[in-house]
Amino acid sequence: MNTRSLILNLLNRQPCTVNELATELNLSRNSTHLQILRLEAEGRVVKGGRRSGQGAGKPAYEYRIAAGAEDSFSGAHKPVLEALLNAITAELPAQSRVSLLQKAGEQMAIDADLQPAGETEKDLRKAVDVVNSLGAMAELKRSGSTLSVTSHSCPIASIVHAQPDSCALVARFFSQATGKPVESRCKRDSSLVCRFTLEL
Repeated sequence: MNTRSLILNLLNRQPCTVNELATELNLSRNSTHLQILRLEAEGRVVKGGRRSGQGAGKPAYEYRIAAGAEDSFSGAHKPVLEALLNAITAELPAQSRVSLLQKAGEQMAIDADLQPAGETEKDLRKAVDVVNSLGAMAELKRSGSTLSVTSHSCPIASIVHAQPDSCALVARFFSQATGKPVESRCKRDSSLVCRFTLEL
């Protein structure tokens, strides 16, 4: 387990000061403080109140896990999502399944505060930045009046291989962000290449 995971594991149990974390993990105070600052910048930990020490000096801040970040390093998300999609596939006909995935894509765009501003290419670029922050390696290109987003690294690749309809979620995500119809032209064979296009 890496240092960041160890820090989060300790903070999941109880709030700690930097000195307490450093002592528990046998690290320098400066190294621990740097990791805490990074986790704080990522929104995974938050600074709490000050705690008076036994000796001289300023009271130290306590740090705790940010609400909603308790599972930051969990490995459960992927198997849970795959199981959920398999259950949906078993229970719903294709049209209803695709409609549900599209609604999820719309909600993801809304949650990311993406909305059409009337400049389609700029709107799409913002959406591409969001998917790249989630692990994609997507590129936006323009050819005449056609905009295309291509990625050779899909953050949900294993799910798309198992459930190809999942591409409908991403297409609707881009559509919600731009206000334009988006077509999925993903290649799903031995290697997955994600491609989405829209017309200006």
